[in-house]
Amino acid sequence: MATVLTSSEHFFDHTAHTYMEAVSEDLGMRVYPGFSAEMEELYSPAGQHNLEAWARDFLRVVHQDAPLERRTVPVSWEPPHYAPQLGAPTAKTGTRTITVVTDLDEDDSNLAHMIEAFRHHAAHPVDVLNLREIGMKGSCLGCLRCIYDGTCVYKDGFAEAFDQRIQTADVLVFAGTLRHRYLGSVFKTYFDRNFRNGHRPILHGKPMGWLLSGPLRQLPNMRRILEAKNEVQRSPRLGIVTDEQRDEAAITAHIVELASAVDRWAEEPWIRPASFLGVGGRKIFRDLMYAMRGLVRADHLYYRREGLYDFPQQDHKRTLFNWAMAAMMSLPWTRRWLMEEMSKLKVMGLRKIVDQKGPAAGEPAS
Repeated sequence: MATVLTSSEHFFDHTAHTYMEAVSEDLGMRVYPGFSAEMEELYSPAGQHNLEAWARDFLRVVHQDAPLERRTVPVSWEPPHYAPQLGAPTAKTGTRTITVVTDLDEDDSNLAHMIEAFRHHAAHPVDVLNLREIGMKGSCLGCLRCIYDGTCVYKDGFAEAFDQRIQTADVLVFAGTLRHRYLGSVFKTYFDRNFRNGHRPILHGKPMGWLLSGPLRQLPNMRRILEAKNEVQRSPRLGIVTDEQRDEAAITAHIVELASAVDRWAEEPWIRPASFLGVGGRKIFRDLMYAMRGLVRADHLYYRREGLYDFPQQDHKRTLFNWAMAAMMSLPWTRRWLMEEMSKLKVMGLRKIVDQKGPAAGEPAS
């Protein structure tokens, strides 16, 4: 029997719980739904009551051997063989710098060939940074020494590699082999050490893509984590390529498409609007940084400088609008008119933009 107890600011805590629950089930354990507390929650009587009640019910399930449904399916994966014949390489005529960040090991033959295929077809210079070679001494210690000015207590190769090869790149492609429902321990160490950058989205706007060897389709939680990394950073998502196709030509075609996505972005940069993943994640950090601004100095100065303290009460135009709407809704006749015209009013601004843009080239006017 297993369960998960965590304390955090609720930043994608659900993905951590899903991962731990799935691994526990893979180990043959039944899993009781976990308890994810906000960092200050357990100081309150209500929070303590909820925790104690949760623990009592967990122990009840244990003692009664009560049935629990399995939440995940076992992963079934036999890696295909991927070693394509690449032919003549694409000329490196582009001016963008691409850094491939990988944890490539000598046993990761598929991943090695995927990286080589990407380098082969990319029209821009590609720098491959193997995290195994930069001398990371360990994961984040949670000592919080970095919160004042971003300086990590470790003296190893992480800061230099990040500052000089990752942060300076125009495009980032992360390449790894999926192991036990996540990336390997080296990537886990890398992501942990990113806490040296605090809660600052310092890779903001940098396009990101992924080359993955492994059964990503069987790991929806892993895909959600990768998509969230893009959205919280407000980074263009170039795509995710895996070796699940089991067809060398199809895998290569997807890698070529990923390489060409860099060209298309270089010609016309754009970014998808954030979904709940990005919007929710950024607002959690925004509120946390403001609430702790006296302590997390480096984060606070960054958020203030980059205009990330976008609280709704600072939107004076919207405040005036809401005052006007409140006044109109308080009067019966204007309220009836608003209710009748609401659907038209919602699209009025967009219709005006469409009318100004006019039909696309070659299309008849409507």
